[in-house]
Amino acid sequence: LISTAIECYRSNHRSLQLASLCLFHGLSRSVHQLRTTFNDTICDILLDAVKSSDLSLVKLASSAISNTVLEFSTCRAVN
Repeated sequence: LISTAIECYRSNHRSLQLASLCLFHGLSRSVHQLRTTFNDTICDILLDAVKSSDLSLVKLASSAISNTVLEFSTCRAVN
């Protein structure tokens, strides 16, 4: 499922990008998912989406990042 969502975000279709970010946002609410599913690729996607000119993408990505920071920041060292 995650690999499909990553592919959807990398497509040129805005609706698929939004759908993948919705999935990542939902997953970001679960500490278990953060520890087992989220990886550098997903984090890179979220950081890329925050730079988008599409405010819908920015909103979803920033929400997922906020959840990640709140729940996951103490589990991984920041370089």
